[in-house]
Amino acid sequence: MKRVIYIIFIVVFVAIAFEVYKVDSQRRELEREMATLVNEIELVEGDNSNITEKIEFFSEARNLEKELRARFNYRLPFEKLIIVIPEE
Repeated sequence: MKRVIYIIFIVVFVAIAFEVYKVDSQRRELEREMATLVNEIELVEGDNSNITEKIEFFSEARNLEKELRARFNYRLPFEKLIIVIPEE
């Protein structure tokens, strides 16, 4: 009778230990996934901050005009373009 009780106890103990191992494995996997998501959130927040700064900068007409002139070599019809080459 004692052997049967010991065997039942060992089987229950092994089953509980196996379930604890599975739960711990899932916890570690979720922690890795959470770390990945936290990194992605930080990248998105950085992008969001950068875009917000650009929106604020370009919301002023003067800054928008400066960017247009710099990127596309834009000039008004009455303006003349002068290229200055520095001496060596």
